[in-house]
This record gives sequence, structure tokens and C-alpha cells, in this order.
Amino acid sequence: SQLATVKHRVAVGQPLPFNVRNADHTLLLARGHVVDTFDQMEALFTRGALVDLAELRSPEEHIRQAPPEQLPKLWGQCMDRVGQTLQSCTQEGFSQALDDVTGPVQALIERDSDLAIFQVLRQDGNAHTQYGVTHSIHAAITSFLVAQRLGWDQASVQKVFKVALTMNLSMLELQGQLATQAT
Repeated sequence: SQLATVKHRVAVGQPLPFNVRNADHTLLLARGHVVDTFDQMEALFTRGALVDLAELRSPEEHIRQAPPEQLPKLWGQCMDRVGQTLQSCTQEGFSQALDDVTGPVQALIERDSDLAIFQVLRQDGNAHTQYGVTHSIHAAITSFLVAQRLGWDQASVQKVFKVALTMNLSMLELQGQLATQAT
């Protein structure tokens, strides 16, 4: 598809949300590249740059359309991203990073609530090393499902998910230490 048809999805000074290709499909700019000036952006439109429509799907759309056999792998990827985000809570941009990682997890919960419950109940052989992160994720999943069951509005369900996910940010490392403490 022509880049010009999705120009509302790109902005000068912001990372590209997809790869941009030349007319012969060679890569011009990789996803995440920042176009610095309006002239550079216009040059891309003028030269007829292309984007792959599959790359335009949001992570949530990708999860909603994924075959069921891919869901466990998607859970693993999402859990890893949430863990990395929680552990970087002191860095600038944390709020936006949190927004970016919670949407896909919530989509996974909505896609298959039984698989979400399994994520909470399963025993991970390496659980103590990331206990604080794992506990936060499990609490967030459980809060999300309970809030849905209680009939809360979508905004409140999303809010309780983020509250549970971030409830122990100041002590993630300490929780891991206490979980592995022998005495």
C-alpha cells in the first residue's frame, strides 16, 4: 500500500510504526526510524514509498487475528515485554511504555480467559528470579478478570489492570530477594 494512504499514522520527529519500502520493495527506512523534517516526509510520499498492510495492524489486532496455536507464544512475548517495562520504571517515558505493553496483554485476556487463568496458575520453574514481576502480572490478570465479571466499564477494567500491575514497583527487586531467601 502507498505510504501516502496512511500518512495519518506517521509524524515528523516520531518513530515510524512500520517499515517503509521503495517501489521495488527494498527497505528504505526501518520501523522505529525517526523522520526529522517535513521535507524528508514529503520526499517519501512523492517517491511513492510503500508499506506492508500487515505491519499496520496494532499488536492488539494481531492478537485478535492470531491462530489459537500461536497464543501461548504471544503470552510469553507479552509477559517478557511487561517484565522489561516494569523493571525500567525509573526511566523517562515509563507511562507511555506501560500503555504500550498493557494493551496486548489485555487483548490476550479477552481473547482466551482460560489461557489467562492458566498464566496465573501455572508453576514456572524459574519463578523466584522474577517473583515481583510475575506477582504483579498475575495480580493484574486476576483483577482484570474479576472487574469484567463484576460488570465494570472498560475504562475501569483497564485502570484496575494498570493499578495491580504497578502496585509494587518500588519493591520488585526486594520481592525477588525475599522469595529466594532461605532463612
